Parts: sequence; C-alpha cells; structure tokens
Amino acid sequence: MHLNFVSASGGSAFMHELLEVVADAVIAAGGSASVHAGPFPPDDPNAGYVVIPHEYFVLTPQSARPTSAQMRRTVALCVEHPGNATFETTVVWAAQVGAAMDINRDSGAALCRRGIPTELFTLGYSALWDRWHADPTAERTVDITYMGTTDIRRDHLLAIQARALSEWRSALLIPPHEPMTTTRQDFLMGADKHRHLANSHILLNLHRGASRSLEWVRVMEAISNGCVVVSEHSVDYDPLVPGVHIAFAQGENVVDVAAALLRHPDRLDAMRRDAYALARETLSMGDSARRLLEIAAALVVGTRPALVAAPDPLHADRMTSMPEPSPMPSDLPALSPWTATLPVAVRRALGEVLAAAVDTRDITVTEHALAVSGATVGADVLIAATGDHAALGRTLRSLDAQGVPVRALVAHAADSRRDLEIPRARMLNQLRAQARTEAMLIIDPGQELFPGALGKLIHSLADHPGAAAVYPIVADPRSGMLWNALPLEQDRLRRRVYAGVPLLIRRDALDAVDGYAEEAALGGFEDHELWLRLL
Repeated sequence: MHLNFVSASGGSAFMHELLEVVADAVIAAGGSASVHAGPFPPDDPNAGYVVIPHEYFVLTPQSARPTSAQMRRTVALCVEHPGNATFETTVVWAAQVGAAMDINRDSGAALCRRGIPTELFTLGYSALWDRWHADPTAERTVDITYMGTTDIRRDHLLAIQARALSEWRSALLIPPHEPMTTTRQDFLMGADKHRHLANSHILLNLHRGASRSLEWVRVMEAISNGCVVVSEHSVDYDPLVPGVHIAFAQGENVVDVAAALLRHPDRLDAMRRDAYALARETLSMGDSARRLLEIAAALVVGTRPALVAAPDPLHADRMTSMPEPSPMPSDLPALSPWTATLPVAVRRALGEVLAAAVDTRDITVTEHALAVSGATVGADVLIAATGDHAALGRTLRSLDAQGVPVRALVAHAADSRRDLEIPRARMLNQLRAQARTEAMLIIDPGQELFPGALGKLIHSLADHPGAAAVYPIVADPRSGMLWNALPLEQDRLRRRVYAGVPLLIRRDALDAVDGYAEEAALGGFEDHELWLRLL
C-alpha cells in the first residue's frame, strides 16, 4: 500500500512541511509514501491518502475534491485546537473521511466527544527540522525570537512586554493569519526557519484564541535546533518536564522568564541540551507512523479500523479557564474608497504640484540638539508639533536616551494657537528642507523610542543599501496594540492602512518623491500615501 500525503494548492507552507515530516516518518517506519500539492493523484484503489482537513477541503474547489471512494480511504491529520474557528472546520470535514488522527490531545479528545473517533498521533523529533545537530560551538545572534500569526490576544501580550523585549536582541515575526506560500520577512519556511531557530537562544510561545494546549509543531522545531522554549502555561506537555526541557509562565510574564534564563547561560545551555536529548532519545514518531500505516491499510481494504480514542489532555485540571476572546476586528483599518483606487501616478503628480505651491511663512522651526560624546553617526529628527507639549517632551526625552547624536527639528505654527490648523505634511516638508543628515527620522509627538532603537534603525538602513526607509514595530502597552508589524506589500497597502511612523528614511529617497503630498483630502493618510510612492 502507498500513502499519499496531499496539501491544498495555495495552502500554507507550514501545513505542507508538516505533511513532509510525517511522510518521512512513515518511510522511516518501512512504509511507502509521497507528498503532493493540489488534487489527489490519479486514483489507485490500493492507495491511501492523508490530508489536513481544515485547510485542504476549504481551499480545494468542489470540482477538484476527491471522489467518495477516495474519501473513504483518507485519514484526516488534525492540527487545530478547540477554541479556534478552524477547529470547527476540522469537525465538519473529519466526519466525512475514513478515519482521523490528531497531533494534540485536547483537539483529539474534543473530536471524540463530537462523535468522531480520533486517535492521537504523537509528534516527535525529525531530522528534517534539525539544523543544529547539537553543535556546542554554534553561535546564536538572536536572544529572543517569536514566530506566530497575528492574533488580538497574542499581540496584546507582546505589546505589554515590548519594553522588556527591547532590551534584548529580539526578532518578532508576526505574519497575518492567512495561508503563507513563500518566505517573507515575517514568515520563514523550511531550512530558513530552522536556521533562524538554530541562531536563536529562546523561542516565545503564546496561544492563539482560547486554546491552552501546547503548540507541538513549533515547540519540536525549536527543540530540534537547540532553541529553548518559554511558553505560556499549557496543558498536554508530557513528556517535557517544566524547568528541565521547557519553561512556562503566565502570558504577561514570558519575557521576564526568558530574560532570567538569558542572564543564567549555564542553566539555559543545560535546558537546551536536555530538551534536545529527550527529543532524540524519547520523542520518536515511529510508533505513530506505523499506526497511521495500519489505519490507512484497513481503509484501503474497506475495513473501518478500531481507533484508540485520543486521551484528555494531561494537567488540564491545573489550568484555570481561558475566556474566549472577543471576535477579532479587521486587522487593519480599511482605506476610504477614493484612496484605495487613486493611481500612484496621480498621487505623485499631486505631490509635485503641491510641493511647488507651499507657503511656509506660517511655520517656525525649533532645533533641539541632543549630541552624544564620542558618537559619530546620528540623524536629524523631524517632528510636526500638535500643541501637546507634554507629548512632545516625552518624545524628546526618549531621543535624548538613544546614545547617538540627534538634532530634533520641531515645526510649529508661527502662532502656537494654530498648531493643529497647519497641515502635518506641510510641516514635515518644511523640516525636510532644513535637515542635513543623510537619513532622517520622522516621528510624531508622544511616540517614544526605546533606548538604542534609533541606533538599530540606522544600522539596519546601512545594512540594506537598496532600501529607501526602515521602520520599527510600534507597541502601545496601555492599549495592548501593535502597529507596523507587517512588511510593506503594495497590494496590501492598496487595501489597508498599516505602515506609519516612526520611520527612518534616506534624504535622497524622500527628495525623489518630492516629500509628503499636501492634498487636504489625504489628512491622516499622509504616511500611508508616502509608503505607496516609495515602493
């Protein structure tokens, strides 16, 4: 019997990679397996199939879905946790195939309670994940990394810990919750992902939605690369031992726990080695792979296999209930219709015309020199005043703590009572004319940079000579919101507003697009419109 593992065309690379890993385990267990994307391979009555149901059947059009005979020979490999909408999709489709296995205890047990017999597939170590190979000399240049799709709850937990994260060499990869098919700045695939984990000391793990179960795929990928996992409290973590193979904390304290481990490198290294040894010696997928072959073989000969019901999660009685979050709002503000359809060429023409007609007699500029002894590379900072002197003061104090030379240029209305009446774009264009440095930081009053952030932006721009500008992720700990977390994509920018300031931009790049467009109707969209012209 041959087992076909089939992912959806246009589906998530994450799901396709998981099928590759399980197929590899099946082959290692003595079975015959291959991995495909798109429709099922030509029907073979002696072949079985494995799909991840919540994605495959949603993304595959009706005309390309498997026949009823193929459905009877299909095993659903379920991965989604209860408490998420994708689990409900899993329920619908797992009931329509021959059998189901689940990599999680909580969702496997929940499927059984819904009347869908489901057996546990124990996920374990895979050589396909391992880019570390227990090399004691391997260097790691990232202290803390996070890799998880955007979610209102996850984003909140990151935002309230942003200051603590800023004290370490942190890498936050927060892609949108949609199928990812290629490597992006915020989403790594295959070897790129595993090299990143092998280059990171600690992976933060946070739950999505109302789930409390451990995200086993992410955890095993990290452990296989010597990256220590600091997770939000979870159920179903056996055989991992807390404090030995993994660290647990309340969601709002995961960064503090990670920082404590980083300050004790001997303990961190011991957890890294112990977790890797456990994965290699104990967490094998061999038994589950052989069981998958048995189940598929029974389906091929027309027998419905007797499944061992997935057990309830261990340690669930120790966990307090996690309330279901409010439905996630639109992840990004929508553009007004006229802005979404205005061609870039028309925008640029507007900018050129208006730039030639600017009247700056009603604007004055105040210079704040914030020099640092011994530092040679700095930036001019452009700030359009809003009349809120306290907010401006917070911004200037944060700039003073950057450790690099800063000359802050603040534009005011000549009559201070009119600060809010002067278009922000006009103020920034006036400041641009007076700036002297090669790169300029544009920031709004009230925004504060964490210590050292400007230096990181300057180095990032220097490391990417082809980039016009760079920008940081912005967190508001009070509201628990994140901004600027997505990379720039022209198609997404045409539909959504998500990139603003602060930004560090090259003078020649800003000059090339004639600065900010001053069309009154662009009020509030000035930065968004600028990004579109820069791409």
